[in-house]
Amino acid sequence: MVTELDDRLRTILRDDDFAMMGWEDPVGRVTVGIRRRRRNRTLAVACAVLALAVGVPAAVLWPSASRPAPNRPIPYWDSEIVAAPALARREPRPDATPCQAAHLGNHWVQGQTLYVANLGDKRCTLSAPATLDNGVVAGGRFPGDEKQYPATIDPGEPARMDLVFTECDRETSVVVLGVSLSLGNRCVTAASAWYVEPPLLNAPLTVSMEAPATVQRGQHFDYVVTVLNAMPYTFGLDVCPTYLQQLGEDAKWRRLNCAGLTEIPAHTSVKFAMRAYVPDSQPIGAKLRLHWMAVMSDGTVAIAQPATAGVTVEVV
Repeated sequence: MVTELDDRLRTILRDDDFAMMGWEDPVGRVTVGIRRRRRNRTLAVACAVLALAVGVPAAVLWPSASRPAPNRPIPYWDSEIVAAPALARREPRPDATPCQAAHLGNHWVQGQTLYVANLGDKRCTLSAPATLDNGVVAGGRFPGDEKQYPATIDPGEPARMDLVFTECDRETSVVVLGVSLSLGNRCVTAASAWYVEPPLLNAPLTVSMEAPATVQRGQHFDYVVTVLNAMPYTFGLDVCPTYLQQLGEDAKWRRLNCAGLTEIPAHTSVKFAMRAYVPDSQPIGAKLRLHWMAVMSDGTVAIAQPATAGVTVEVV
């Protein structure tokens, strides 16, 4: 049957009644074209067989750039440590009505910082000078690009003051707007002006972690991060995010393995296989906080378990 069709086609093409201007030797041209297509098909099949035989990288095997495989984590990639990216934060606020003494009540010291919350029902700006009980006047700006001066704070939001102190055997305080704020047994030698540290801007993603309850020191352990796009629109990944992995005090920035994934469709989650190392120096029974945060190309962040700042693992 095929032979008869080939012969008929050759006869028609040689017939002068069907000749096309400027197209010499039509039989030869058609024959060459058919042979070329057959060779291409044969080559494509051979390449596919070879790829299956030798294996291909995970990024090629991933189902689709826009449709992640359900319930199958993208493999862990031991990328090089990268520099910390720039983080997007709330823009500085314009100055508001000055805070009053009645606004200052709830305060506490955490680390090297004094916090004073706004107990009023309106936004206010705290820029009043503060005087330590040793006569030192607080002021100046301490290092930190994320700090915004002066402290314009919403109801319940704290203003901050950085402290330089040593532990001492007497209770000290700082006075602002006539209100004395206790500093405990801290003898302060210098203090900054009031400022706020604006919150990070969050990407519209929900992140959760599944990690083992116990880990062994001197060993790696695996865990899984799930990134959910609960929004009714696609979330694009123009650049694969960097991420911060922190176990206890050990924190490192790395590049995430997107395996060719360029977007997360609406109402879809993607799982990423992760790995962390427990140093030999960790004592048995130590409980370490595992923190994970991804940073998008625009500086917005996606934090795992933000309500608890991660999950706890115990060293055994």
